[in-house]
Amino acid sequence: TAATMGLSSMKGWLLLATLFVTASAMEEETYSASDLACAVMLLGSISFMMGVFYLTNHSDDDFKMYSWNTISSTISIFCAVLLFQGVQGVVEYQFLEEGENDLTVAFLHLMAWCLLLQLSLAFISGAVSFPCCDSSSEENQEPLLEALDVEDQDAQQQLYLEEESKKISMGVSMSSVAVLAGHITGFAAISAWGELQQMKVLGPDLHLLWTWLVVPLTFLGLSSFFKLTFKLRERVFLMDDEKDYKEEAWDEYAKETEDDVIGLAISFLCVQCLRFTIVGKLPNVEGEEEGKDASHHSNLDALILFLTSLIFVAVQAVKSLIWKSDSRMGAQISNIVSMAISWTLFFTIQWEIDANAPDSVQGMLKKVYQAIIVTGVCFCSIFFIDKLADADWTGEETDKMLRTIILSFGILIGFSWEQCFDISVAIFSHVHGALKPVAIMKLVLSVGLCTVVVPAWVFYILPVVVQYEVKEKEEEEKEKAEEEIKEKIEAIVQTQKNATKLDDVARLKELRAWIRKSEQKHLELKKRAEQYQKDADEHKKNANMHQSSIGELRAQNFHLKGLMKTLPQEILEIHKLVEGLTTA
Repeated sequence: TAATMGLSSMKGWLLLATLFVTASAMEEETYSASDLACAVMLLGSISFMMGVFYLTNHSDDDFKMYSWNTISSTISIFCAVLLFQGVQGVVEYQFLEEGENDLTVAFLHLMAWCLLLQLSLAFISGAVSFPCCDSSSEENQEPLLEALDVEDQDAQQQLYLEEESKKISMGVSMSSVAVLAGHITGFAAISAWGELQQMKVLGPDLHLLWTWLVVPLTFLGLSSFFKLTFKLRERVFLMDDEKDYKEEAWDEYAKETEDDVIGLAISFLCVQCLRFTIVGKLPNVEGEEEGKDASHHSNLDALILFLTSLIFVAVQAVKSLIWKSDSRMGAQISNIVSMAISWTLFFTIQWEIDANAPDSVQGMLKKVYQAIIVTGVCFCSIFFIDKLADADWTGEETDKMLRTIILSFGILIGFSWEQCFDISVAIFSHVHGALKPVAIMKLVLSVGLCTVVVPAWVFYILPVVVQYEVKEKEEEEKEKAEEEIKEKIEAIVQTQKNATKLDDVARLKELRAWIRKSEQKHLELKKRAEQYQKDADEHKKNANMHQSSIGELRAQNFHLKGLMKTLPQEILEIHKLVEGLTTA
């Protein structure tokens, strides 16, 4: 399997590192572990950047879509963890003593991010606006309906294109806020409920039982809170007696983001319990194992954790085949299981490194190795899973399940690289920190790094992901329409076979008339799309012609300005000639 290949390649990397350290020790000039970490980071970063070009320019459109989605999710997870930990450090510095944990502060922090998530989605969608802002008027809420009343076809087309452009732009803005703020809220939920999981409420002997009980409590608490936010949104929708497309966008993105928050938090806490069950020690809230034996794991521990990931894969497969519900509960369970697969694979690789890496591989070097191996395993897995999804013998539900697993791989890659940069930021803050305390310096560095990364993600990566999502939705709608037509045709054939009564004949006529209307509507839409494409090409051609005409006019204008400069001298000479002729 892809995971086995990834673990084999991991051992190859570790062997290469060991040989490198041994060879370095044999030379006159020795190299430190930090030198090796920088070297591996440099080679891994270059390989990753060049690999991105291969992945995003693959011949398979589905593989390109998965690659773009994984890269987008990676960047979002990376920035979300950095920002959350930076803000959390400042909150702990302001309200807690050093090394102290407070459950109330953690849950207040979670509530603040949840509130920010809802308000940002409501404001960006246009469903809610501040009194000082000029919101969209009611006449602009349904411009498509206005376009239908315009007799001029060009004006109608222009209104339609403008509205579609606005919706795409709003979709990119909504996606950027929903994904980034959703991931930050998810990690805030992990922190808050993880603090509750760390508490020994039932005593030391029943601590394992308590950690497992926290998982359903977390699901119940988050689900109840998000039901409350849904009711609040419904109250806002009823304020204008109707639900327009902006409010629909707010509701849709809010639901998807809330489901992602539940999936991220529940899956992480569940894997925390599994790790506690296997090794007998609960990791801290961030998933790090503390103590002198924290890095001592065996291959058996890693194998058991890997087998649990296969169990999650089986659960996801059974769920997709048996429970085909499109309900929100089904989406939440699918998110939980798919993200649990990612977390178990992530910590499996971490434990394999602990079991097989030499003692020289510690700290930053260990995190760099882990990030490189996780990235390689994930993209190799994407390749094989994509081939599996393209197979004819896999059904539609199986393909959806495989796509969900692929999209969750962004958690592994983003979280692994974030740990490398988190150590880098922490080291830089402690060693070269100009701002004191260290928490402030860490927040400044995190915000500065995200200031560089987030705009590039929003402007150049996320629009590509949105385009693939729009294309995928259009294909799904097309498939549904084709299935509906197929069902109608089958109904016609069945009616023809059983048409012994007048009612059956009338039903047959209705079905045939419906098919003719559907075909005509399909042809009209196809012609309109072709006409829109021709008009767009014509507008582009005219724009190019106008651009060239502007250049010619500018040249002529420059020439005329030159003639105007010489004109006074010529007029003076003519006057002199006239005066000479007059005197003569």
